[in-house]
Amino acid sequence: MRESSLPGAIASAVIVAAFLVFVGWRSAPQTVEAAEGPTHTWSAADLQSEGAGAVDAWLGSLVKGDPAGIAAVLAPEFQIMRSDGAAYGKDEYLAKGLPTIAKQPTVEKLVVTGFGDTLVARYWLLVDETAGGKAAQAHAPRITVFRKSGDVWLVVAHGNFAQFK
Repeated sequence: MRESSLPGAIASAVIVAAFLVFVGWRSAPQTVEAAEGPTHTWSAADLQSEGAGAVDAWLGSLVKGDPAGIAAVLAPEFQIMRSDGAAYGKDEYLAKGLPTIAKQPTVEKLVVTGFGDTLVARYWLLVDETAGGKAAQAHAPRITVFRKSGDVWLVVAHGNFAQFK
């Protein structure tokens, strides 16, 4: 390397090194503090029991088909997405997205996780359901996220993986 280009090469190397350090710092995992609030530690039995109760209340409200009763278990931030891509927020779901369910579905393979006032339940349903004029696959997986509000588990999000025909 020529002497005259050495300072330029060093300056370029320093700039590249500084850039790489910056990029590495930005992409490194950031420590995120949990928000203040409930830090309930769940026992496995309590977790399953609370989750099963929350899922049953959610499904029970759907079976009754009363929009006011369903609204009572939906969080303001509620969202649902079905396997056919149909997706609704709370107001739209209540206005035109409600399914018709003949009787209380059978819940199978329930797995519940939770932290604080949040529960996530994944499960399979055996159900006789129609939505949007289409029949749902009778046996398919679901996932539901709940948030505790007072004594009620509100549904924050729900994913329905049943195929609709």
